[in-house]
Amino acid sequence: MGLLDGISSLASSGKLKETVKKSRSERELCKLLASFLRAEANTVVNGVEANLLLDFEACEVKLHPTRFYSGFDQALALKHVAGVKEVYVLHIAKAVNEKYMEGLRRLCGVTGVKAVVYSEVSGLHAVGE
Repeated sequence: MGLLDGISSLASSGKLKETVKKSRSERELCKLLASFLRAEANTVVNGVEANLLLDFEACEVKLHPTRFYSGFDQALALKHVAGVKEVYVLHIAKAVNEKYMEGLRRLCGVTGVKAVVYSEVSGLHAVGE
């Protein structure tokens, strides 16, 4: 199971919501998610830190980001500098609006980085697939 499938499974089972509530920081959230996903947390790959790493996939996690482009700098470094084949950005947000999602869709389109948004209000949204 890959990172996106694992995150989707956690969301549908309710474990993602529980894990977010338990987490006091982004770093702690990454460690908890890694334990569920059988991934490594906060690991350096060719000089670039990946919040979650599983085989040839990496995910940059942002807990309650204020900007739709949060995490894309790290994701692009993982993709183009570290050489990770599949890179994702996961935003954990209290709520999202259409302007936020549209900005995210456009950014995914031009960068080739996929994004997943988990909203405590509306659930999981995949962008850029």
